[in-house]
Amino acid sequence: MKTITAKFPTVRGKLSGEYLKLYTNSSEQKDQLIEFLEIVNFEFYAIRAKSERPIKVVIKGLPRDTETNDIHHELVMLGYTVDKVTQLTGRISKQKLPVFLITLPRNINNSKIFDLNRLCYLPVNVEGHEGKGVTHTMLLM
Repeated sequence: MKTITAKFPTVRGKLSGEYLKLYTNSSEQKDQLIEFLEIVNFEFYAIRAKSERPIKVVIKGLPRDTETNDIHHELVMLGYTVDKVTQLTGRISKQKLPVFLITLPRNINNSKIFDLNRLCYLPVNVEGHEGKGVTHTMLLM
């Protein structure tokens, strides 16, 4: 950490288990830090910024036997660009849930998916899916 803060005094570090998480204030600083860590040959993993990650939403309100291909087709017909549609399963029961995870590339049109209230002729709720990850974070191993 001494080597890093000597070069980047505003970088903050936090110990998380056996890893050291580094937090930067900007994307530019993150890029500079990655370049520096590669030069000094530190082993690290960089988490992508939220603006670089795809949009992930869950759609609730459809029957559990709805085919993912049908959902994909309907969303494309509505003008969305869809990467992936998957049906979530219960952790304990392993049964399919009436909840579908949709992954879309991040763009202006796809961000309107949160306004969607009908799909496959049924009323639906669209909610953001919170995955793990913090913007501008790196893990030193």
